[in-house]
Amino acid sequence: MGLEASAVSAGNSYASSTLAAQYSLEGYVDDLMSGLPQYSTIKEALAVAETDWPTLRSRLERMRSALLTSDGAIINLSADAASLPTATALVTSLIARLPPKADAAALQPWVRPLGLVLPTRTGLQIGTQVNYVAKGCPIYAPGEIVRGAASVITRYLRTAYLWDAVRVQGGAYGCSLGFGRTSGLALYSSYRDPNIVDTLAAYDGTAAFLRERPIGPAELSKAIIGAIGDLDSPSSVDSKGYTSMLRYARIAMDCDGLPRMTSDDL
Repeated sequence: MGLEASAVSAGNSYASSTLAAQYSLEGYVDDLMSGLPQYSTIKEALAVAETDWPTLRSRLERMRSALLTSDGAIINLSADAASLPTATALVTSLIARLPPKADAAALQPWVRPLGLVLPTRTGLQIGTQVNYVAKGCPIYAPGEIVRGAASVITRYLRTAYLWDAVRVQGGAYGCSLGFGRTSGLALYSSYRDPNIVDTLAAYDGTAAFLRERPIGPAELSKAIIGAIGDLDSPSSVDSKGYTSMLRYARIAMDCDGLPRMTSDDL
């Protein structure tokens, strides 16, 4: 299966998803939908489909009834000026075909099992002779304003420290440091890595590296330019439309009393 193969070729992504699931509801749901739990869910659904298709079909129909409604629907259209009016004219008929509200019978109460999050060491065994080593933690509290400097230092550490410590010296094929500006979570991960202990030690040495190697003006300028490039890279038309929709949804949530969006998010 494709998911089994992806665990071998993209183990760093699954390791990071497993870590993120421990720290936020967003990370937990994302891991359920696209992480290792998704594999177990799909295997279970396949077994049900082969032995009891009506039960699985009923389950899928309940999901559709709960998600596809005209109440609160957001339509995202991306097209050129000549095509957009034609596409927009079809929106009304599309909305009219959707049920006005979710079927109450389809809604199931769901609560994430919350508890005290303690530092853990987790090992996931896959069929490969190399490792994908990840480590992370939240460095900003929920709702705390994240300045643009966080993106700059993240970029600097990826190119100036992790490249040498994990890839050149450690022999890993790749290494990354990701920072979620909305979650406040920093995640290290290595790709096709022959080490585990040494890589974790390199992650832990980040603070010492910054203290012992103050960033100079030239390196700072390169890090700033790189961070801006990461945030403002060229996008396709559909990607621009999707980003616009996400920003619209976040502004709508802000109006409901959730933490306000800052200029760093734009």
